[in-house]
Amino acid sequence: MKIRSRLIQTCGLLFPVLILTSCLSPAMAQEEATANTADQPAIGTAGMVSSAHPLATEAGIEILDAGGNAFDAAVAVAAMLNVVEPMMSGIGGYGTILIYDATTEETWFLNPSGRIPAAVDSDVYREPTPGYRQNRRGAKAVSTPGNANAWEAMWERYGRLDWPELFNSAIATARDGFEIDSRAAGSIERAFQSFPAHAQAFYGHNGEPLDAGDLLIQKDLASSFQQIATYGARVVHGGGLGLAIHEAMRDAGGFLTIDDLTGNEAEWWDPISMNYRGHEIVTAAPPANSFPALVRLGMMSLYDPSELGHNSVEYLHTFAEVTKHGFWTRLRWAGDPEVNSPPLGLLLSE
Repeated sequence: MKIRSRLIQTCGLLFPVLILTSCLSPAMAQEEATANTADQPAIGTAGMVSSAHPLATEAGIEILDAGGNAFDAAVAVAAMLNVVEPMMSGIGGYGTILIYDATTEETWFLNPSGRIPAAVDSDVYREPTPGYRQNRRGAKAVSTPGNANAWEAMWERYGRLDWPELFNSAIATARDGFEIDSRAAGSIERAFQSFPAHAQAFYGHNGEPLDAGDLLIQKDLASSFQQIATYGARVVHGGGLGLAIHEAMRDAGGFLTIDDLTGNEAEWWDPISMNYRGHEIVTAAPPANSFPALVRLGMMSLYDPSELGHNSVEYLHTFAEVTKHGFWTRLRWAGDPEVNSPPLGLLLSE
């Protein structure tokens, strides 16, 4: 049975938290910022960058210091995360991007999730197909990436700096290398035996996976980002990198083709929201799986946390049960809004 739907997003937030609160110059922002310590959170009056890796955070700060805005910095941080977190989602992945435009006071959900490859036969993922469990991993499980298109779409609408400038830090770090931490080393070690020889050559040394503190150099990734910086997202979605992906997927028995990559586009959608105790909580709409968070908030609004008691047994038990039900709604109702839309009117009703 052929399926032609979007990949239902379960995880993979690809963009950092960037908050711009005023129009101060970078120098003034530095003067009025405070350093983060164990007992004092960082505070800034002009902007803030938060990411999963210090090098990615630095890449975002460099863009802000160069006169870029939050959207420029988001692309730079996402690109750097591709370099320093090779086990996570980057050029070849997808994610969820929620954008607030302070000028128009509008919030948008920019959806980078690509449609499932046209050639996919969903029967290969279930019984009685031989090897159906193995097909859920590896080349046959690869969906259409959409991040490069989404980065470019966001930059085209909101960016300030020149496109190539956003990738300088990622290119340099991939080319020159960086010291991996224990988290990255653990991920590499767990997957090392499944890597092809060319990947083992740079993810390892003398046949052994890299360890914490070792230098990870990714010259091919640097070249890929240089092509994206020079030619734009089309190099992935139909150009030279796209053809390389097509050939690799064909050789590995995957379903993804150059036609899937060429047909991909970033989609601007309205978000979904809920009023929670006087606050408007906004999150990404389906196919992103964010709606269970609103289900949980809605259920918790039926209780008075102060009466339950902070971290009391009654509070924690209530919260745990609400959370379990929220995740159940995701398992039961998650779907592509164009194929099988979750009944949000019911799920988010009082």
